[in-house]
Amino acid sequence: MKHFVCKTIRVIPLTLSLFSQPLLADWALDNTESELYFISTKKENISEVNQFTKLSGSISDDKKATLNINLSSVNTQVTIRDERLQKYLFETEKHTTAIATMDLSDETMKPGTHDINAVLSLHGVEQTIPAKVTVMENDGKLIVFTAAPIMLNTSAFKMDAGVAMLKKLAGLDRINTAVPITFTLNFVKEKDNEDKE
Repeated sequence: MKHFVCKTIRVIPLTLSLFSQPLLADWALDNTESELYFISTKKENISEVNQFTKLSGSISDDKKATLNINLSSVNTQVTIRDERLQKYLFETEKHTTAIATMDLSDETMKPGTHDINAVLSLHGVEQTIPAKVTVMENDGKLIVFTAAPIMLNTSAFKMDAGVAMLKKLAGLDRINTAVPITFTLNFVKEKDNEDKE
């Protein structure tokens, strides 16, 4: 059973804030080299690691960072769980994507580990999410990853009804609404992306 507050979800764009370059060329997220995980806990202490497999995003030259999380790509490694999360928790027929955005600044573009804030739009609700992320460059790629888990709460995104339905369907007395999220995001310059195609 998963309750999640994703990306994240916003979580993700947060990392973009650490660029060391004074002027940013457009950067595109490499989905094949990026990962976003969340942990769900049921009963007293049964925790499971889950992920979203379809991510996209960019950092524009005007310092706007965006991360898109395809909620239908949730992967718990149990098909019926994936379907229930999509239908009852995320309600993907109405809310297909979680979006995290961030306006970057000179201060938040320094390399290293930073405390940042991002705006996460999930399930029709927007929340500002604090995060601690580390940024580094390697072989022409910009890599952003969580220095500490990002804590989201499903209640803040009006998902209580979905969590209640998941508990009912699974015969559980408890699903924790606090959800830790971690991610590793790999960005490449747009021109490099085009050259690969």
